[in-house]
Amino acid sequence: MIKKTSKLLISVIFLGIIWILPNKVKANTLTISAAKTTLSPGQTTTITVSSDSIGRVNLSVSGNASITGDRVWVEGNSQSFTLTAKGAGTVTLTATPENPMSLNGNKVELSPATCTINVKEASTTGNTNSGNSNAQTATKSNVATLSNLGITPNDFKGFTASKTNYSVTVPNSVSSIEVYAKKGQSGQTVSGTGKKTLQEGANTFNVVVTAEDGKTKKTYTIVVNREAAKEEKTENKTTDDNTVAEETTKEEEPKEETKIGLSNLKIAGVTLNPTFKEDVYEYTAKLIGDKTSLDIDTTALDESEKIEITGNEDLKEGENVVTVLVSDQNGENTVSYQIVVNKSLIDEEAVAKEKQLEEKEKQKRLIIIGITVAAIVIVVVILVVRHRKNALYDMEYIQPYFEEDWKSQNKDKIENDVEDNAEYQQQEEKENKPRKKKASKGKRFK
Repeated sequence: MIKKTSKLLISVIFLGIIWILPNKVKANTLTISAAKTTLSPGQTTTITVSSDSIGRVNLSVSGNASITGDRVWVEGNSQSFTLTAKGAGTVTLTATPENPMSLNGNKVELSPATCTINVKEASTTGNTNSGNSNAQTATKSNVATLSNLGITPNDFKGFTASKTNYSVTVPNSVSSIEVYAKKGQSGQTVSGTGKKTLQEGANTFNVVVTAEDGKTKKTYTIVVNREAAKEEKTENKTTDDNTVAEETTKEEEPKEETKIGLSNLKIAGVTLNPTFKEDVYEYTAKLIGDKTSLDIDTTALDESEKIEITGNEDLKEGENVVTVLVSDQNGENTVSYQIVVNKSLIDEEAVAKEKQLEEKEKQKRLIIIGITVAAIVIVVVILVVRHRKNALYDMEYIQPYFEEDWKSQNKDKIENDVEDNAEYQQQEEKENKPRKKKASKGKRFK
């Protein structure tokens, strides 16, 4: 009875564990690494993709570099390919499973893996000590140019990195602006940006860019002309005899101005923060994935206004500035909407939430398993105790009762068996009893 109960309980435990455990095995065993993390343009390095699972992995590169392949097949091992740097900047490599991979016959969900390589501009030094070759060593960049520059809300057009002087006119109603700038390279430092107060007339602002080497500098100058307030004009009213009758003061009627701006600004698959309003000129957005541009939908307040979008090409991982310029028909007045786009190849927040959910699910399964095992142990103990009690009760009460009852029912048989047994024993004693030898009387002689 106990053996059968134990086998049954073991089977129940085994089936319960199989039911509780998930069908898919989740892991994070995909890695990508570079033999060198710092390169100069033209140099190469070996990129290694490793995984303990089996499946195809897609490769993508963000930055000014090229790779020898875009897909590799791994079977619990490592695969290598070559990367060539083409220009200075940051290069990001991403390895993404094409489909769920497999590990020991189970499906494996792997997260994408990334690695980063810094490509720095190289400079040529003098001859080596032997005088027979030139040595090219990587040094800090001396580039001091911006990739974007402007003001909000009344921006200007035509920015180029080589042009350092700009001029723009804003209405008198604009009493302050904000100067923004984007670095041309990651190691640069920029000063002179931020909010600025405007006086009537010309306002000059300088934005200074310092290269990575700390020595090379370039200054961009923006002249913002704030229009003067409308003045009152005085007219002399004369009589028919050319004498002054009275002096009246008339306020010049203001010209009706067309408001410049957008009535709609949307980005497909991306949420603007804050929500768009025509008089809000600064926004932030988060882009997840390897897209290099945004699908921007804009509508001007007036059909005659022109819309120009800059900075929406070749979006890189990290911070990107996209500017939407809206100008009137003559191009004299311009308003800009600035969108700071933070690009990430992986949604780290979603990955963190998924890990938290996995951890909670794991804890939940452990709790269920613990409760199940505890319940099974309690049932086993109860069954064992009950079995022992039944055995003791049977020995103490049931068996003696049945023995007495059987004896009473089979009294004659028992007595006959006893008599037969006694006769049998007597017979045995007789057969086994040694015989006495008769005394020899000797021979008689006549």
